[in-house]
Amino acid sequence: RDDEQLLSRALYFVGELSMIGFSSQEDSSRLSKKKSRDITPTDNDPVRGLFIQPSKRLIHLVKLMLPCSMPLPNPNNAENALTPTPSSIRAHAFVALGKFCLRNEALAKENLNIIARELDQDSNTDPAVMSNCLMVMGDMCVRYTNLVDKYLVFMAGCLQAGEKKLVDVNSKSHLSITFDGTIPYAMVKKNAILLLSSLLLQDYVKWRGLFVHRFLAAVADEDDEVSCLAQTALRG
Repeated sequence: RDDEQLLSRALYFVGELSMIGFSSQEDSSRLSKKKSRDITPTDNDPVRGLFIQPSKRLIHLVKLMLPCSMPLPNPNNAENALTPTPSSIRAHAFVALGKFCLRNEALAKENLNIIARELDQDSNTDPAVMSNCLMVMGDMCVRYTNLVDKYLVFMAGCLQAGEKKLVDVNSKSHLSITFDGTIPYAMVKKNAILLLSSLLLQDYVKWRGLFVHRFLAAVADEDDEVSCLAQTALRG
C-alpha cells in the first residue's frame, strides 16, 4: 500500500514537471526537436516556454504501468513473472503519459490508440482508469483536434460506460474519487457529459448523429444524476 502511494505520487510529479512552462501557443512538433525559442517568458509567467523533456527510459517506465499487469523486478521463480497493476497506478500512469503527449506531437501519435482503447466498452477497464483516460483524450482533442477525430466514437461511448460489464461494486479505487454504490461507472458518464458538452460548445467536435444518439440514451440512464445532467446538456 505504501509503495503504491509512493509510485502514484512519483507519476503525478513527473507529469506535472513535464508541464512546467506549457503554453497553448507553443508548437509541439518543434518542441519535440528542442526548438522552443518562439515562446518567450513574461513577467507574469517567467517559466513560459520551458520544456523539460522526459527521457525515453522514463517514458518506457511509465508505459510499463499502463497494462493490467506489469513485470516483477528480479523475479525469483519465473523469467517473465507478472503482477497485477493496481488501478490507481494505471490511472496515474495514463495521466502522466497524456501530459508527456501534450508537449510532443510525435509521442501523441504513437500513444493515442493505447489511451483510446481503455475507453472501449469491451476492455473491462476500471472506472478510475477510464475516467482519467477520458480526461486525457479531452485535452488531446483540444491540442490535436485532427488526430483525435477518429477516436471520438470511443469518447462518445463513455456516455454509456459499464453497461456491458459486470463490476464488483464493493471495490473502491485508491484515487481521491471513489466509485461506490450500485452504479460504479456513473462518474465516468458524468465526466463524459461534461467533457463532450464543453468540446461541442467550443467547436472542437461537431454535433453529429453519433453524439445525438448517445446523449439521448444518457437521458434515459437509470442513474438520476446522469439523466438530469444529460438533459441539461441537451437544453444548452
